[in-house]
Amino acid sequence: MAGTIDLYQTRVNTITNATGRLTGIITIDAGSSIGTITGTKPTITGSSSYALKNIINPNPSLVPFSIQAASSQTANLFQWNNSSGLGLGTIDKAGNVGIGTTGPVNKLDVRSSSTSTFASMGSANSDASSYLFFFGGSSSHQPAISWTGGKDLRFGTGNYNASTYVETVRITSNGNVGIGTTSPTLSAGTGLHMAGSTMRLATARTPASATAAGNTGEICYDSTYGYYCVSTNVWKRYLLSTW
Repeated sequence: MAGTIDLYQTRVNTITNATGRLTGIITIDAGSSIGTITGTKPTITGSSSYALKNIINPNPSLVPFSIQAASSQTANLFQWNNSSGLGLGTIDKAGNVGIGTTGPVNKLDVRSSSTSTFASMGSANSDASSYLFFFGGSSSHQPAISWTGGKDLRFGTGNYNASTYVETVRITSNGNVGIGTTSPTLSAGTGLHMAGSTMRLATARTPASATAAGNTGEICYDSTYGYYCVSTNVWKRYLLSTW
């Protein structure tokens, strides 16, 4: 078929290597299947006035649109490009989704446009007054997580929207970290508030001397002493004894 073809409420089963223009209401139907469009490199293009925009599924029990790979598929299954044909994103043969890349290496792979810019992913309510953003970092930015100012960031297990959710860790808006508590508080400054009764340092360490390298507030131990760094490179120790 070539040239201009005007169809109105006409049924077409197979279009093969066709060129030209199809207008009107077009139904592609080949018996129990949806029909086929085949060719060396078939292309469907909208006009300057009307876009290709809707796939309407009359049967809610059927998948409205699917792509089936070849038995020895090597190329990506689906790809969207900019106006110059440069790939913006893809679904590869393994089902990995790439945004900003046509070669995803994870189930969801989000990339920026260059090494000097960072990619970000976000989750927010309708007006973005409450949000959580993930920034992948770049040549000049460290990776980061950002959330709504003035609100706490919570970590937990279970369904967040159900009674099964159990909070285990909280970072408050002022930087306090709570483990096992939803209200971490300290007498001064910011720090760690643990609801449990035990803190464990799994590895012993013995400073080489009272002036060994150390940062204020560091603690360590060996089988004889406990050590506390009271200021930069200044250690104090106390004897451990049994009872």
